[in-house]
Amino acid sequence: MKRFNLLLFLFSVFAIGIASIPALASAQHQSNNAVISAIKDGDVERLSSLIINGADINQSNKQGFTPLMEASRTGDSKIVELILAHDPQVNAQNNAGGTALMLAAKYGHTHTIAQLLEYGADPMIVNNFGNKASDFAMAYNQTSAYKKLMEAERAFGKL
Repeated sequence: MKRFNLLLFLFSVFAIGIASIPALASAQHQSNNAVISAIKDGDVERLSSLIINGADINQSNKQGFTPLMEASRTGDSKIVELILAHDPQVNAQNNAGGTALMLAAKYGHTHTIAQLLEYGADPMIVNNFGNKASDFAMAYNQTSAYKKLMEAERAFGKL
């Protein structure tokens, strides 16, 4: 009888655990939405509070975009610095192979590019189409960003 009760208990724990997975995924999705919203609003205090309360700054959406990628797209240096201070995956790639550095390059955010490089962003990463961050800067006529990225590539010694 004890064995049956133990099995019943273990089954119920397992069933509850399985049942809670969608709720956990939903909570993570809501947390990620709140993080992205704070980034888009430029709300450093709200973003800081979300991070302190356990928001996953490396969680990506369905397209593979991370909060650091969104912050790099906006070019808000305070938001980028806050995220970088919490050890994100700086070289994470989205579904198309794009990185935060590529987004900063596309939009010409030279200060963000400098921040990302300081935290270890690799300018030599290529996306699924063979493009590096410097290629984005050149394609979108972001001259200052292109120069900064070319310096970084030379420093990597891979040009």
